[in-house]
Amino acid sequence: MLDYNYQYLEKKQRSDQDRRHMMSASVVWKPDYYNGENLLLKNVLNGWTLTSTITTNSGQPFTVTTGVDNYFNGQGNNRPSLIPGTVHAVLHPRSRVAAEDHWFDKTVYCIAGTTTNGVTCPGTGPLNLLGLEGPMQLSDPGYRDVDASLVRDIQIHDRLKFQFRGEAVNVFNLTNLGAPTAAMNNVNFGKITGSGGSNRVMQVGGRILF
Repeated sequence: MLDYNYQYLEKKQRSDQDRRHMMSASVVWKPDYYNGENLLLKNVLNGWTLTSTITTNSGQPFTVTTGVDNYFNGQGNNRPSLIPGTVHAVLHPRSRVAAEDHWFDKTVYCIAGTTTNGVTCPGTGPLNLLGLEGPMQLSDPGYRDVDASLVRDIQIHDRLKFQFRGEAVNVFNLTNLGAPTAAMNNVNFGKITGSGGSNRVMQVGGRILF
């Protein structure tokens, strides 16, 4: 039977979907500012519609694990403890390369019941083999994206129109990092090896409206 402290750590935690800050905004702009008499300029400069969707999210929480069943309870992926006198932390702000190589301080974790440099890693449970680190204590890098489209309706005849469309996903080609590897027994522990979004994609097209 688990002791009270471990049960407390199991229950008092962030949700795995707890993003502290989220924003989604849409912008529509019709730059019909030319009021001169030149019909060519009026047709070229006016009539466009620019739309954009901006999305930003702070990081989603994740749990650091030992990667092994060090408590021998058949559940696997037990959580570690912190080396006495240390705290868990995300290391930022830094360059993107540095963030990919070492997103959080991985040196503060130890496996409960083991001894390193004469220091025994603390634990709980009947055999003191359950780690004391709570779940969902750190967050991944988050997400930023700006999508945009440019639309122009060209009058052909009466109710017949040609619509030109240009669209871009991640128009500024922002780099979004994925979640770091959180298992201590993985060679990439603490590193980010994947992307959290797509690169810029652009397309153009047209359609007939009647």
